[in-house]
Amino acid sequence: MKTQNHVLVLSSRADLPFAITDHCASFLDNRNVKLEKINILGDKGLELIFASDFSTHLAELREQLKPLEIDANLCSTINRRKKLLIADMDATIITSECIDELASIHGISDQIKAITSKAMQGELDFDSSLRARVRLLCDLPTKAIEIAYRDKVSLTAGAQTLIQTMNTFKATTILASGGFTCFAERIAQRVGFHHCHANKLDIADERLTGKIIEPILGKESKKTILQQYMRDLKIKADDTIAVGDGANDEDMIKAASFGVAFNAKPSLRQHTPLHIDHSDLTALLFLQGYREEEFVRNTI
Repeated sequence: MKTQNHVLVLSSRADLPFAITDHCASFLDNRNVKLEKINILGDKGLELIFASDFSTHLAELREQLKPLEIDANLCSTINRRKKLLIADMDATIITSECIDELASIHGISDQIKAITSKAMQGELDFDSSLRARVRLLCDLPTKAIEIAYRDKVSLTAGAQTLIQTMNTFKATTILASGGFTCFAERIAQRVGFHHCHANKLDIADERLTGKIIEPILGKESKKTILQQYMRDLKIKADDTIAVGDGANDEDMIKAASFGVAFNAKPSLRQHTPLHIDHSDLTALLFLQGYREEEFVRNTI
């Protein structure tokens, strides 16, 4: 049986300061947690390996590192490299919420954003809130989708590198979005996901009808999609990683071995041990023990 050690993974968008290793080692040594090994994963990532669990001290360490914009996450050394990744799209793989961008073009931005915010905070049922928002888009010309995709949609830093690296190392990658296929399918192809699932807008005479083609892909659906791929690929939960930012990602993230809250809303953060608040999406590779020289960058 493999020995389970505990890994403190540090990551940042900028190069990590040279003294950060000594700072963390000293912090934990003062709490009787002994450092066993240091692995430099790259300029923006490193890991410190300890024999004992120090999860009770993690929140305090995160607070100390917050001014330095460094993420600190604790994981096991066993089975770190995952065989399946499932990711949310809006505000995770891309920087924006596509429905908000359509609302802006339609001139109803404030109305839509108010509903979106409540849904992502978990204050409103996702399915009902999505139907309400889409109703407000009734009669919007489909050319607005093209405008939004061209002018408003940007990939989150590290998205392509994350997906292309995991693809290269034979993982299966899935985009599961509560957003819309008209965006998600193009994003999935652009980034390199193997599979894509999202909601489909009803369209007639080149305009949105204000309806979604049922069933809605929401909170429970994302978990179901993850579990279906696990069955089809004969993959256990220990081999999965999930990432998202909002309340409708919670079930999916809880079902995965590595569930990552990325720049997440409080409703998701409080239920998720792994937090990425400062780094880009390549931090998910550092969590799995990848080194920067293994990263596959911008191959599409």
